[in-house]
Amino acid sequence: MFLAFAGQSAFGTGFDFVLSNVQFSGTNSTGAFVTFDVTASHDVEGMLTTTCSPESGSFLPVGESVVSCSATDLEGNTATAEFTIMVLTTDTTPPTVTASPPGGTYSSQQSVTLSADEPATIYYTTDGSTPTTSSPVYSSPIPISSTRTLQFFAQDFAGITGSVVTESYVIIQEFPVIHMSDTTATFGLNLFSSRQAHAELVTPSSQLVGDRIDRMTLSLKRVGSPTGMAEVGIFNPDLSVKKLFGTVDAASLATSYVDLTFALPSELYDIEAGDRIGIKYAGGDSSNLIAVMTDQDPADPFDGTNSYHQYYTTQWISFTNGDMYMVLTQTHDGVDTTPPTVTASPPGGTYSSQQS
Repeated sequence: MFLAFAGQSAFGTGFDFVLSNVQFSGTNSTGAFVTFDVTASHDVEGMLTTTCSPESGSFLPVGESVVSCSATDLEGNTATAEFTIMVLTTDTTPPTVTASPPGGTYSSQQSVTLSADEPATIYYTTDGSTPTTSSPVYSSPIPISSTRTLQFFAQDFAGITGSVVTESYVIIQEFPVIHMSDTTATFGLNLFSSRQAHAELVTPSSQLVGDRIDRMTLSLKRVGSPTGMAEVGIFNPDLSVKKLFGTVDAASLATSYVDLTFALPSELYDIEAGDRIGIKYAGGDSSNLIAVMTDQDPADPFDGTNSYHQYYTTQWISFTNGDMYMVLTQTHDGVDTTPPTVTASPPGGTYSSQQS
């Protein structure tokens, strides 16, 4: 990086301003700290005191910056001058990014901080794919709750892109792992045709983002004589099912609240920002419905806030008076440890002809 500065334009009779000794330090791809001297003299009174804005020692960005200076003589006459200082960059050094803690084997969830060695935008992935400038932008520590590969790189403000760095995290946990538990039963929410869903919304800052689950527990009962199936799982904003954990026949529910657990058969689901985790039931009416228990205890709120979302007629509505009664659990690490088996057909034996 280097500096160039262009001449002055002064306003005031008998005054002369001189810019000199321009130096820079602490440079990076966005600019530099610039120090300089400005002297002002009057053709009668000699040297005068000057003030400048921005002052010497300020950080000036890449490009042109105008420094305005002024001086006043003993009679109160003030003159001003402007200097143009240009900061040019020849940065060709790519930024580097480090992860803390680094990849390794851990016995609990890790919160990974990414740091670049200069001002830059960091992009990352956690699904094993190679990150690009379309990947998520790093803004806060990344929770790693299960074995996964974190890849990342940085692009500085000069457009220089660094190399992709890969860190592998192995999380050895004792199962089951309960990622969320709001189980202080309070009162129920009605679920029927005009109130088709109750769910918890996972925000981008949620501690659940990246957690892996294969079990969901809700507390349900029936009121009246509802019929039809309810779906339990992860829902999209348009109420379509993103991941189905299970179904329940409304008519089979007890008339008092019972905890019911819905499980994926073998795989794990990775929770994402924007997920709506809950239950959907499009049948029944205001007299024949499914009741869903809530948790109103502020001491154990879902993801740090007491709120839930209800799909009312045609849209999601947020309520801040409590959470859904819900437990989200991970019972395995998703790694297949079952050895394959092979069978022969026909099996070995005595035959009267060639076998294939």
